[in-house]
Amino acid sequence: MVNVQKFRNKQKRMIATSLLLSLFGGAALYADDAGAFLKELTLPALLQRVAERGPVARMQQLEILKSDTALKKESSAYTPKIAAGYEGKDTRNPNIPATMLQGTRAFSDTYFLSFSKQFRTGTTLEVKGYDARVDNNLGERPEDKGTLLENFGSPPLHTSGIQVTLGQELLRNYFGFQGKLNEQIAKNESERKRNQLEYELAQILVGAMNQYWQFALAEEQKKAAEALLQNAGQIRNLTVQKAGLGLAEYYEVSQWSALEQTARIDVENTGVQREEQRLALLRLLDLPPETNITLDGKNGIPLLLSDTLPADLNLEKDTELALERRPDLRNLELQLASAKTALKLAESQLLPSLAVQGTYDSRNFGRHAALGPDANRGVYPESTIRLQLEVPLWDEGALADRRDANLSIQQMEIQKADAIRQARDEIRVAHEQLLAAHRSLSRMKDALMHSERMYAGIVGDYRTGRMQAESVKSALDAVIQARLGMAQARIAFNMALARYDLLCYRLFEKNGIDLEAALKRHSKSD
Repeated sequence: MVNVQKFRNKQKRMIATSLLLSLFGGAALYADDAGAFLKELTLPALLQRVAERGPVARMQQLEILKSDTALKKESSAYTPKIAAGYEGKDTRNPNIPATMLQGTRAFSDTYFLSFSKQFRTGTTLEVKGYDARVDNNLGERPEDKGTLLENFGSPPLHTSGIQVTLGQELLRNYFGFQGKLNEQIAKNESERKRNQLEYELAQILVGAMNQYWQFALAEEQKKAAEALLQNAGQIRNLTVQKAGLGLAEYYEVSQWSALEQTARIDVENTGVQREEQRLALLRLLDLPPETNITLDGKNGIPLLLSDTLPADLNLEKDTELALERRPDLRNLELQLASAKTALKLAESQLLPSLAVQGTYDSRNFGRHAALGPDANRGVYPESTIRLQLEVPLWDEGALADRRDANLSIQQMEIQKADAIRQARDEIRVAHEQLLAAHRSLSRMKDALMHSERMYAGIVGDYRTGRMQAESVKSALDAVIQARLGMAQARIAFNMALARYDLLCYRLFEKNGIDLEAALKRHSKSD
C-alpha cells in the first residue's frame, strides 16, 4: 500500500514538472519568435505588423467593416417578407326586428399567409392566400324552432382565395427613382466613411513609425548620458592625478565629481524614459513586455532610419497623384455628388404623385374548409383597380428642401476648391520641410565630426597640462549635444519623410501594405 502511494506521488510530481516545462517552453518559444521578428525587422514589416496586430489599428479595421451599415439599412426596404396570421371575430346583436334575419350572434375566422416584396423599380407585389369562415346563430335559437326563421338557418360559409396585388408609382417615384437616389446617397456615405477610416489608419501607421523613432531617440539619449558619465569619470580620475602632481587644483576635482553625479542622475532618468518608450513600442507591436529590444550593435534590432532622399521624389507628380488618391479629397467629391443627388430628390418631391394598383382575387365558396385548395380555380373571381393622383400645393417644406440642396452644392464646391488649394500648399510645405530636414541632417553630421575632433584634441592637451578643465567640459558638452542633435535631426528627417508620404497618400503602396487583404481577413474572422 505504501509503494502504491509513493508511485502516485511520483506520478503527480512528473505531471506537474511536465506542465511547468511546457509552459516555460511555450513562453520561450514565443520570446524566440519575437526576437527573430525584431532582428529581421524592416519598415514594411513593422507597418504590416501594426496594421495586422496593433490594438488601435485592429479596432480601426473593424470599424471600417461597419462602414457599409447605412447602405445595408437602405437596402433592407427591398427584403422579401412572409406574414401569416389569424383573426377571429364574435359579434352580439340585439334581438330586434332590424336584426331578425341576422341572428343575435355572428362568428368569423380568417387565416392568411402572404408574401410581399418591394422592388428597386418601385413596384410592390403581394401574394396572399386566405380562408375566411362566416357563421351565425340564425335559426338555431330555441325560440326559432318551429318558426319560419328556422328555414333561414345555414351551415358555416367558407371563402378561400389567392389574392395578387401589384402597385406602381408613375410620377413622383417613377420606377423607384427616389429609392435609387436614396440608395446612391447611402452608398456615397458608406464609401466616405470607409475612406475616412482608411486615412485615419494611415495616420496610425505614421504614428507607429514615430513611436519607433521615439524609442530610438530615447535610446540615443540614454547612450549620450552614459557616455557623459563615462567621460566625466575618466576626466575626474585624470584631474585627481594632475592635482596630486600639482598640475591642477583640488576644487577642479570637486567640479568633475559634481558633474559625474549629475551624469548619474541623467542616466537614471533617461533609462526610465527609454523603458517607457520600449513598453509603448512592444504594446504597439503586440509583443510580450519581457521582450528584450535594443538598438545596440549586431544583437539589437535595425534602426530603420534613412539618411537619403527618395529617388522618385517629384513635387509636381506627387501632388497630382495625391489629388487623385487622398481620401479626404475623394470624400469631398462624394459629398458633392450626394448634394447633387439630394437636389434631384428634393425636386422630385415637388412632382405630383400618380399611383396605380391592381388586385386579382380568385375567390371560391364552400361549406367546408376542405374546399380552400379549389380557390385558385377562380370560380368567383374579384378584380380591383385603383388610380390615385396627388398634387402638392404650395409645399413650403419641399421648396425649402430644394433651396437647401442648392445651397449645399454651392458650399461643397467652395469647400472642395479650398481643400484642393490647401492640399497643394500642404504638400509643397512638406516638400520644403523634407529638403530642409535633409540639409539639417547633413550639417549635423559635419558638426558631430568636428565636435569629436575638437574634443579629442582638447583631451590630449589637457593630459599634458596645456588646457583647463573648463575647456574639456565645454568640448564634452559640445560632443554630447552634437550626438543628440544628430539623432534628433535624423528622426526629424524621417518624420518629415513619413508626413510627406502621408500627405501624398503613398504610404501603403510604398511599403507594400495590402490593406484590402487585411480587411478581408478580419471580415472572414468575424
